[in-house]
Amino acid sequence: MPNRHRSGFPSGTLGACLILGLLAAPAARAQVNPPGSPDDPVAALRQEIEAVKKEYGDRLNALEKRLADLEAGRPAAETASEIPAGTPAAPATEDDELAALRAAAGEAAGETGQEGSGAAPSGTAPEAAPAAPEAAAFGSERNLNRLNPEISMTGDLVGFATNQGREDFDAREFELNVQSALDPYSFTKWTLSFSPDEGVDIEEGYVSYNGLPGGLQLTAGKFRQSFGLLNRWHLHALPQIDYPLVLQSYFGDEGLAQTGLSATWLLPRPWATANELTLELTDGENDAFGGESFRRLVGLAHLKNYWDVTPSTYAELGLSGAAGGNGLGGESRLYGTDLTFHWQPPQRAKYREITWRTELLRSERDDA
Repeated sequence: MPNRHRSGFPSGTLGACLILGLLAAPAARAQVNPPGSPDDPVAALRQEIEAVKKEYGDRLNALEKRLADLEAGRPAAETASEIPAGTPAAPATEDDELAALRAAAGEAAGETGQEGSGAAPSGTAPEAAPAAPEAAAFGSERNLNRLNPEISMTGDLVGFATNQGREDFDAREFELNVQSALDPYSFTKWTLSFSPDEGVDIEEGYVSYNGLPGGLQLTAGKFRQSFGLLNRWHLHALPQIDYPLVLQSYFGDEGLAQTGLSATWLLPRPWATANELTLELTDGENDAFGGESFRRLVGLAHLKNYWDVTPSTYAELGLSGAAGGNGLGGESRLYGTDLTFHWQPPQRAKYREITWRTELLRSERDDA
C-alpha cells in the first residue's frame, strides 16, 4: 500500500487554537474599550444619570429653601437669585407662588425618584393633586336654647325721707320680663308688673317683625308708645325716681301705653347721621283719649334725628304728635319736641358721662 504524506497541523492542535481564539476575542475588545473609558456606553449612561440626579437634587433643595423662606415671611426678592435656571417663574400672589413651589417641589421629587430607580425621565411632570377643601364646621350651640325664652326679674324699691324725720321704704313695682326669638325675622317680648296698688298687669306684650323689606319693622300688641324721650322707658329704668310731671299730667302715672300696631322705618339719611320715622295706630284706652278702647282710634307719629357730633358726643332731636277722641265728643291733640346731648369719652366711658335732656309738650283738648 503506498505511503501517503500528510501536511499541516494535527487535528488536536487545530481545536486548541480555535478555543484560544474565542477566549481572546472578549479580552481584545476589553483592551480596546476598557471599563471607565469615554467610549464605554454603560459608563456614559451612568454618568448621565448621576448628572441628572445632581441637577434635580439642587433644584429640589433650592425650591425647599425658597418655600421655607416664604413661609417664614422672608421677601421673595431675596430668594429669587437662589433658584437655579429652568425653575418656573413665580406667580403674582403669594398664595399662588406657594402653590407653584409645592407643585414644582413635588415634580422634582417625583422625577428624581424615577431616575434613581434606573428608569429614564418620562419628560412629563405628574400633575399635582388638588388640595382637598376644608370641611365646613357646623355647631348647634345656638339652637340649644331655641325653645327656651330669656327670663329676667326686676324690682323697684324706693326710700323716702321727709323734713319731719319720717323714713319709709316703698316696693313700688316688680316686673317679670320674658322675651324670645320666634324665628330669624321676629321676636316677642312680654312684661308682667306686680304692684301693691294695681296688682298684676300686662305692661307690655307684643311681637315685632324686623325682616320686612326697606328697613321696615312692624310691631303688634300692647307697648309703650314712642312719644318723646322718656315715655318709652319702664319705671325702674328711668334716670330719676318718677316720670316727669308733664307726662303724668297728660297721660297718667304710667305714661302712654296702648294696644295696636307700630311701624318703624329707618330713613335713607336725608339730613342727619340717622333718621327714624315711627307711625302708630292704637286704641284709646289711655285717659287722655277717654279710655274708649277701639271705639275711637288714636294716631301717633314720631321723627327722630341723630347726629354724631364728635367721637365722644352725639345729639338727638325728636318731634312727636298724637291725636284721637277724648270720650267727650271732642278731640285730644298732643305735640312734643325733645333734645338730647350726650358726652361720653371712649377712653373713660366707664367713669365719665354727661347727658342733657329737654322736652317740651303741648296739649289741646276739646273739653271744659
